[in-house]
Amino acid sequence: MSSASHRQIFKSTLITGGATAITLVAGLVKVKALAVLGGPVAIGLMGIYQSIVSTAATVAGCGLPNSAVRALAAQGADGARTAGLWRAMLVATLLLGLGATVLLTLGAGLVGQWLIHAPISVPQALVLSVGVATAMLFAMQTALLQGLRRIGDLALVSIASAVLGAAISLLPVLLDWPHAIIWFVVMSPLCSTALTAAGLHFKRIVPVRSGNVPPMGPLLGPMFKLGLPIMAANLAMMGTQLAARGVVFGSLGADAAGQFQAAWAISTTYGTFVLSAMAADYFPRLSTLYAQSEAQAASRLVNQQADMTQTLSGPLLLALIAFSPLAVTLLYSREFGPASELLRWLALGDVLKVLGWPIRYILLAAGKGGLFIVGEVVWGASYLAALYFLLADHGLDIAGIGYVAAYLVQLAFFLAAGRLLIGLRISLHNLLFAVALLALGAAMIATRSLPYAGLYHGAAILLVAVYAVHRLDRMIDIRDILRKRRARP
Repeated sequence: MSSASHRQIFKSTLITGGATAITLVAGLVKVKALAVLGGPVAIGLMGIYQSIVSTAATVAGCGLPNSAVRALAAQGADGARTAGLWRAMLVATLLLGLGATVLLTLGAGLVGQWLIHAPISVPQALVLSVGVATAMLFAMQTALLQGLRRIGDLALVSIASAVLGAAISLLPVLLDWPHAIIWFVVMSPLCSTALTAAGLHFKRIVPVRSGNVPPMGPLLGPMFKLGLPIMAANLAMMGTQLAARGVVFGSLGADAAGQFQAAWAISTTYGTFVLSAMAADYFPRLSTLYAQSEAQAASRLVNQQADMTQTLSGPLLLALIAFSPLAVTLLYSREFGPASELLRWLALGDVLKVLGWPIRYILLAAGKGGLFIVGEVVWGASYLAALYFLLADHGLDIAGIGYVAAYLVQLAFFLAAGRLLIGLRISLHNLLFAVALLALGAAMIATRSLPYAGLYHGAAILLVAVYAVHRLDRMIDIRDILRKRRARP
């Protein structure tokens, strides 16, 4: 059952996954330090400021990084057009970043009153604007590397940026700067952008003009046409997260908002590790197949990607459900104990998120921005409805239970859309494995208080891990790879 496609997926996952692991460890270390220094309130404020920066960067970016990956992947060896695309991407990003700075500074007072019930001052808004502009530039830089399929260079940039950014982000807190939490958030994209710019120049990756470079207008038009719907969809997702933090803060207080942020950050961190590690090569490949009208091959690639994603993530998700108190204590502190129950439910919802993730890229590869927006709005509306109607009466666990329900609804939508666009049929194995993971995860949550629960849960995780290794061997033939390595001189 081993295939070249499976091996390519696995190889890109190893390269990007290793880099992502180092990146996440660096991020967790700096957040752990902030948790020890500032407690739940500092973590809660950090989460809100991060949401402001990421949401503003998403809106101002107009989805260009995503559409740029698709456009670059379609160019192949056309050096002149690639150089023109990069020039257009850079100019557009700089202009949009300037506009974002002005708008955020003007609207900071209203944003602050809504999220933290206090105005954000002009100096604070200017610092946040630096974070927004540099986050936009960094997204465009990584889009260039991904679109050109420079996976190794993308990994190197990610590692260096994360380590340097983590070290420098702590300086404002340790030195007690004014607006230290905001500087903590901003330092990471600032360092990442500067370091990546140096790397692109040093390795001569930036496309050089060769021949007749096409004008920017015709290049930017199609990118904005797809990018704006992607922006709207990402805004719906990130706006939902921002609104969720606001609802938790308003209904349950600052401490609960810190607990929510801690659990959400761990879940997001894990998701970033698994999903971004696989996105680097998958999206360009899927875009190429769709552009060539290879619907059957595209459907096969989606199933292969879903198979690999579930196989690698399943045991880790179950481990996160079973041992969430340990994860929260290690990554934050004992003050964050209540976050562990929420984290169990978020990890259970991630089982559905992992299955739906390869399918959602069909909509991007097909250029169906409108359907992509609908998919994200479906998730956001379902999740916020659960919080709005149930959070005040049933507590923080609803933020996790609603998360599971929202991803179930969204998965159904993506399956229907995939069927419509490329005739997608998710394989029976992928569906059964997802159901098995959901059942095991729910059983672990239900039995978490029983005697020896940890022992039984550990045994179940071990069995799933053994099956995952067996499945991976069938996909890429691990033994054959090891034999070839041993045979090398």
